[in-house]
Formats: sequence, C-alpha cells, structure tokens
Amino acid sequence: MIQTHRKVRRRYEALLTDEELKNIRIIRLTSRAEMSEFLASIPSVEADG
Repeated sequence: MIQTHRKVRRRYEALLTDEELKNIRIIRLTSRAEMSEFLASIPSVEADG
C-alpha cells in the first residue's frame, strides 16, 4: 500500500503558507461535489480553430 498521503499533505500545507507564493490564489477543494461545483462555475471558452 502506498503511504505518501500524509507526507504530501504536509508538503502542500507548507507551500500554502510560503511567502514567495503569496500572490498565487489557492483553491482548496475537499470533495468531488466541491470540484464539480468549481468546474461548473468556470465559463467555457470556444477555441478559434
């Protein structure tokens, strides 16, 4: 079994508080429902193809 969730989570939590990244907007989605709602809120863009 892969056991990296805790380590990866700590690394991302540390990045979220990094002063060098303070200008980056972090969107934390904690469920599939939140992800679906977020993606549905993004306007679609037609490709000029």
